[in-house]
Amino acid sequence: MENNESKNHREQRYEELTIEYCPFCDRTHEAQKIHERTSLEIRGDIVEYMEEGFVCSITGNEDGNSWAPGKMFDENLLRARDAYRAKHNLLT
Repeated sequence: MENNESKNHREQRYEELTIEYCPFCDRTHEAQKIHERTSLEIRGDIVEYMEEGFVCSITGNEDGNSWAPGKMFDENLLRARDAYRAKHNLLT
């Protein structure tokens, strides 16, 4: 879920634990699924959207130790783009 864009986290919701590969620990273990409202700059405009990912159950989310596997990352990006289109009345 990390990228080079500016983010502003305001709302977080945690879900069930699941077994995932953790890039922070370099192991497979329980990780907690997280939903968080965040913002991203797209074409010079800040848009807010809900992002999903996992938090390392060993290191926690204190240092931003969250990640999104490939498919989830793509879905997050699609939600951000949809938020941009909705904000500018570009949805078809």
